[in-house]
Amino acid sequence: MENKTLLALLILTLFIGGIIGFYYPKNTEKNITENVQQIINNNPSLSVNTISETDKPFDINAQYPQFTLVDQAFNAKIADLINNKIKEFKNNSTENLKAVKETATTENPAPDWTFYFKADWAPAQINKNYISFVINMYYFEGGAHGNSEVYTFNYDLANKKEITFNDFIGNSQDSLKTISKLATEDIVSQRSGFGETDTASLKKEIEEGGASPNINNFSTFTFDNQILTIYYQKYQVGSGALGMLKTVFNKSILDQESVKSVYFK
Repeated sequence: MENKTLLALLILTLFIGGIIGFYYPKNTEKNITENVQQIINNNPSLSVNTISETDKPFDINAQYPQFTLVDQAFNAKIADLINNKIKEFKNNSTENLKAVKETATTENPAPDWTFYFKADWAPAQINKNYISFVINMYYFEGGAHGNSEVYTFNYDLANKKEITFNDFIGNSQDSLKTISKLATEDIVSQRSGFGETDTASLKKEIEEGGASPNINNFSTFTFDNQILTIYYQKYQVGSGALGMLKTVFNKSILDQESVKSVYFK
C-alpha cells in the first residue's frame, strides 16, 4: 500500500508539473532586444550562435555570443555552458517522461508534454576594453515547476583574460564586506516589498546566507563604466516564489562607501 501511495504521489507531481510547464511563460524576455542588435551591428567582432529544436517533445531556443578578439578558450567556455545545459536538460526530461509512461494506464494516460529550454543573453557592455554580459536560462523538464538559472561572463580585452569578482574589487576584503552589507540591505528591502515584515530576521538570514561576505556569493556579475550588477541564483537569497533577484550598485554609491575598482572606466 505504501509503495502504491508513493507512486501515486510521483505521478500527481509530474502531472501538475506538466500543467505548470505548459502555462509557464515562454516569452518572458525578447530573444534579442533592439539594444543588443545595435551592439551587434556596431561590433563586427561579435556574432550570435543559435540552437533551435522543435521536434517533440522538445522546444529549444538558445542564443549566445561568440567573439573574434578573445582567447578562444573564452568562446569555448560560453558554448560549452549552453551545450552542456541542453544535454543535461534533454537527459532529465527524457528520464521524467519515461517514468510517467511506465506508470501510465488507460484511465490515466501519460500527458502530452512539451519540454522547453530557452537561453537569452544581454550585454552590460561590449567595447574595445571589456566584454560583460549575462545569460538567462528558463527550462521545464518535468517535476513540479520550471526552473531558471543565470550566468555571467566578463572579459578584459587588453589583457586577454576573464575578470573575476575578486579582480573587480581588487582582492579587497573590506570591499567584499561592504558589498555584502549593501547587498543585504537591498535584498531585505526587496523582500519586504513582497510582504515579509520581520526585517530583523530577514537581515540575519541574508547576511549569514546568500549575501554573506563570501566571494562566491557575488561571482555572478556584470558591469559597465557606472553600474555593477550582482545576480543571485534562484533560492540563493530567498524562496523560489521571489524569482531571480539582483542588486544594482551605482559607482557613485560605491565611491561613497570606498569601494573602488580599476574596471570602472
